[in-house]
Amino acid sequence: MDESITLQLPTMYGDHHTSKVRQILTALAGVKTAYASSAQQKVRVTFDSGQITIDAIMEVLAKDGFAPGELPGMPNPPFDELRHVTATDRAEQVPDTKYAPPPQFGACPGLEPKVVDGEHPADRKR
Repeated sequence: MDESITLQLPTMYGDHHTSKVRQILTALAGVKTAYASSAQQKVRVTFDSGQITIDAIMEVLAKDGFAPGELPGMPNPPFDELRHVTATDRAEQVPDTKYAPPPQFGACPGLEPKVVDGEHPADRKR
């Protein structure tokens, strides 16, 4: 018997993640369709409940880094504490800092920082 379920996947936040989630799900016996949205961080799965269970689907997703669950709460500062930036402002320069994903997310494969000949190509003098 065909069933559908929509799962919230907080670690699916890029289009490359939606491709991976669809690849994982469509490889499972009994899964008929998988529609994923990185913007909504949701996936809708249609499956044959005689061949696969919801728990098995969730387990496979979790094993591959896309555990279903709620979106982590992000604190919103009061409006008057927000930093206002104009076109003439310069971005703050913080030396020796690298992007780090929030603690509940792992590193995003393929987005590791790369250095070309010790400098960024845009920093080269012409």
